[in-house]
Amino acid sequence: MSGVTLRSINKTFGATSVLSDVSLDVGEVEFLTLLGPSGCGKSTLLRIVAGLETHDSGEVSIGGRPVDHLRPRERDVAMVFQSYALYPHMTVAQNIAVPLTMRRLRPWQRLPLVGAVVRSVRERRAEIDADVRRAADALEIEPLLDRKPSQLSGGQRQRVALARAMVRQPRAFLMDEPLSNLDAALRVQARAEIADLHRRLRTTFVYVTHDQSEAMTMSDRIAVMMGGRLLQVASPGTIYDSPADLRVAVFIGSPRINTLDGIAREGGMVEAGGIAFPLNSGLLAGASLTVAFRAEHADIAPASDANGEGLPGEIRQVENLGADVFVHVACRGSAQPVIVRVTPDGGYGLARGQPVRVRPILARILLFAPDGRRIEARP
Repeated sequence: MSGVTLRSINKTFGATSVLSDVSLDVGEVEFLTLLGPSGCGKSTLLRIVAGLETHDSGEVSIGGRPVDHLRPRERDVAMVFQSYALYPHMTVAQNIAVPLTMRRLRPWQRLPLVGAVVRSVRERRAEIDADVRRAADALEIEPLLDRKPSQLSGGQRQRVALARAMVRQPRAFLMDEPLSNLDAALRVQARAEIADLHRRLRTTFVYVTHDQSEAMTMSDRIAVMMGGRLLQVASPGTIYDSPADLRVAVFIGSPRINTLDGIAREGGMVEAGGIAFPLNSGLLAGASLTVAFRAEHADIAPASDANGEGLPGEIRQVENLGADVFVHVACRGSAQPVIVRVTPDGGYGLARGQPVRVRPILARILLFAPDGRRIEARP
């Protein structure tokens, strides 16, 4: 049974289409990330699942039952927002307890004096306190329970927001860019904590981000969105190594994938950058296409030693990042310099202005049709 199921979701704001025929299945114990640039519709889709936004058509199911008619609090999901949304006048313990207090105590039972005189209310409050401490202990914030949000760091506030979601034991966690307010070092630590939390809770996580590092390191699967549509849903490795669309290939990966304007030739060849590759695209001779390869799927050879193999070009920049060296080469057929990743030893002696040849690994070259769809090279 799927944790969250979306069928043909459509949403418009006025004349603007935000989501177009989005269908998606998220498993009961799966960590799925909605990844895409700002404005692609991923946060709107998450809010539709939570019931905070209505869709024009389609169906949302959680735990195998349709929830389109249910209010947000009846959907049994917990949402963690970008801003954390902590109450500044409450302690950490009180913030974590809010969903339990609202669910287990009636309005009159929440009055301060009632708990002191009514035994049943006192017992329920003790249960709530125990649940709060368990959640706090799991996220290692128990020493912070008596503090106010203003006394916490960004990372600590993020843990409090997670604890408040976790304490409800929901069917699904919905997270809308929860790490965007953290600095780089804290973001790396928080990624590991959220991934570990998912492994321990064994429930559905739907996570929204525009940061591909978050998506690649935490997810079981990634759903890449652009322009309100799902372009590809697959594991991080598949998204990176076998993108189904040129837009996915360009969006995923750092540095950006190298792309060359190419033309299909007769005899199972593709011409790009002034040389021919033995790749059968299946397109008619003369058809345009895009040849793409990643920085680590090529090497650099001096122009004089390459035996005429590879893309001729001139080095424009050498970036030494310590463990890796990125060589930027101006090549014909590419609007931007082609980037090749080499080892520090491989980068020794390379300098700006030097003529070289870029030799892509033939088996790792990707081909894309003019409409962006992936073409499988034929033998």
